[in-house]
Amino acid sequence: VLAHYPGYTLLYFNDWFDGIKEVKSLGGIIFGVLNGEGREREFVREVLAAEGVDFILEGWHGWQEIFPAL
Repeated sequence: VLAHYPGYTLLYFNDWFDGIKEVKSLGGIIFGVLNGEGREREFVREVLAAEGVDFILEGWHGWQEIFPAL
């Protein structure tokens, strides 16, 4: 993928840990998006952090703030 887009960085958004190792192997940046409520939400946060995501987002509502920072 990156060979077709030199000079770009892969951004990956997901609410679970599927694909994290693959994206990391490509040098991508991983955004974990929290879902659920209460204990479920905290469990998702713990799993995403343990899997090594680069950023944890509280949800999709703040997506507009992400792009200018990149």
